[in-house]
Amino acid sequence: MTEPRWSPSPVELNAYLDGELGPEAQAAVERYLAGDSDDAGRINYYRAINDALHELFDPVLAEPVRLLAAVERQRPRPLVWAMRMAAALLLMIASAAGGWLLRPLLPGEYRQPALIRHAIEAHRMYSVESRHPVEVAAADEAHLSAWLSNRLGKPIKPPPLAGAGFQLVGGRLLPADGKPAAQFM
Repeated sequence: MTEPRWSPSPVELNAYLDGELGPEAQAAVERYLAGDSDDAGRINYYRAINDALHELFDPVLAEPVRLLAAVERQRPRPLVWAMRMAAALLLMIASAAGGWLLRPLLPGEYRQPALIRHAIEAHRMYSVESRHPVEVAAADEAHLSAWLSNRLGKPIKPPPLAGAGFQLVGGRLLPADGKPAAQFM
């Protein structure tokens, strides 16, 4: 009975090629390569590639490293630095001024956010009220109708709700697109 023949792994073959094996392992790989022409041919091919790479790039590796030129790059002179800062400042001022001057050309909804616009409308509407800034209870229905009619500029009467099973609780004044609107509750 014959013992199976030992063969090195690809890692061991690469270590052999790079000269990183110990003497015993190197001798074992050499015995194996003497009997296997395929792997021996592959190892010779890899050696030829290594030799060609060393021939091409060893002169580059032998060049001295010149880091001083990169480290000692000439700093900008103070005048150049000041001119750069002045140009940046001028550009910033020109951009801000251009935006401010072109603002009237934008449509109204872009000049003022909707939330702020609605808040201003509500403030204008409610700030003139002294007796009841927002709403009137239904107990004073005649005053409610007169108040809303006066604020809207036309006669306003609460709808008849009793027939539908509802009861009027009150009414309020609301802002709607810059004009007053009535709401019955």
